[in-house]
Amino acid sequence: MEDQFVEDALHRALELTKEVDQTLRPAALGAVLRSLLAAAQGAAPPVPAAGRAEPVQRQTVVENNLNEFLPRVDPRSHPQRVVAIAYHALHTGNENGLTTAEFIDAYKRARETRPKNMSDVIATCFRRGFLIDASQRKEGAKSWVITKTGEAYLEAGFQES
Repeated sequence: MEDQFVEDALHRALELTKEVDQTLRPAALGAVLRSLLAAAQGAAPPVPAAGRAEPVQRQTVVENNLNEFLPRVDPRSHPQRVVAIAYHALHTGNENGLTTAEFIDAYKRARETRPKNMSDVIATCFRRGFLIDASQRKEGAKSWVITKTGEAYLEAGFQES
């Protein structure tokens, strides 16, 4: 890759993560930069391959009902459920992201026991590069959207290195 291209990608990543909390910014910057570089090369964002026997095909149909979608993808932890909820939201027309309250509401609609500290679960997903801050706040509240890395994580059956 050309040096100027990498520099431009870095500047774009810095711009996209400028409003991210300082403690989470390094992880967000890395995830965004990897996604930008991979997209420019025409490749999927990098996903750890350990534990994956073969590539999983992209989920093309997402049920409108979260209660039907969650058992199909079988999340086994709160971070996996949050990723699945964000994936479902994106693929059913909610491209503006989800607030903490909307994640909690999704847990209620899915009849799942919610975590004691939803913000901590969301922060874990953010640090791992599965979620990123949405570009706009929703009614004054911070919101998050799933990243390509988060989508790939779900599509790989929640496998990572």
